Amino acid sequence: MGQFKMTGLPEGRYELQIIVPGFRTTSREIDLQPRQVATADSALQVGSSAESVTVTAEAATLSTESSMASSKKRREPAYEAEPRPLPSLLLAIITATNGKVMLSVDSTGALFLSRNAGKHWKAIKSVWPGKVVRLVTPPELPQTTSAVFQLTTDSASTWLSRDGSHWYPAPTEH
Repeated sequence: MGQFKMTGLPEGRYELQIIVPGFRTTSREIDLQPRQVATADSALQVGSSAESVTVTAEAATLSTESSMASSKKRREPAYEAEPRPLPSLLLAIITATNGKVMLSVDSTGALFLSRNAGKHWKAIKSVWPGKVVRLVTPPELPQTTSAVFQLTTDSASTWLSRDGSHWYPAPTEH
């Protein structure tokens, strides 16, 4: 029905991104306050992605020996690639992007990486305890870190990454 209700998320700004093959990608910002149930209504619009074929023709060549005309035609498929589903075949509940690098978390808390805007996904082996429950990118990260991505797990551990593939524990504040 295009209605989403999210509970149990830490307060903060979230982006709800809906990606469905054959439809336009929809994105909404949601500011979540403590103990608030966030709702977002969204209507999908039919997309224009599909295979298109470009046909080019060259000038006809006249054979003076056989009095036959011939022409060369070339077919070149042009594709608008859409993001592919995660390898787990589950929906992405959190997505963070930095350029063409995308990180998505499925409903089990597993993390997946795409370096080409969602066309191919790779599962990231967790080095952290628990499931991923939060994933952010700059400007939400502190200015003192060189990390591009930060994730938080359900066991309250925080991890940082510069590339989305290699993760290290965030420094603890004393």
